[in-house]
Amino acid sequence: MHMRDQDITMGIGLVLLSVMGVGFSIQLPNDDFGLSPGFYPTFLFACLGVCGLILVWQGWRRSEKVPLPSFLNKRLLTIIVLLFSYIFLLQLIHFRAATFLFVLFTMYFLGTRKPVLLILVPASSTFIIYWLFVYVFKTAIV
Repeated sequence: MHMRDQDITMGIGLVLLSVMGVGFSIQLPNDDFGLSPGFYPTFLFACLGVCGLILVWQGWRRSEKVPLPSFLNKRLLTIIVLLFSYIFLLQLIHFRAATFLFVLFTMYFLGTRKPVLLILVPASSTFIIYWLFVYVFKTAIV
């Protein structure tokens, strides 16, 4: 598959994923206070759809056909495994602990070896995400 074709195919895939995600997100219940729990996922899926449309448009405009390396490589598969592990961990342990571990292992896998970064980035990311959802979006995180 060439770059042009791959851009168009991936863009269409992102748009379809976006449509499905928006469909599920708008079905979330509305709260009487603050933003609806579905607001943030709906917004993110809509942004994903816009990015997919841009990718389709760029692929359509591209004239050269340059082969790309295989889409499924070890790095991508490892990130997918980490993501599914994170989803599984959310069922077993608290959001903050699962998020900290997910960010820590992902950073380590991607090459970060400085202990200060391996502690500060997961801790601050977890704090910011938790704070946003609990205090800004007024969503209960278990």
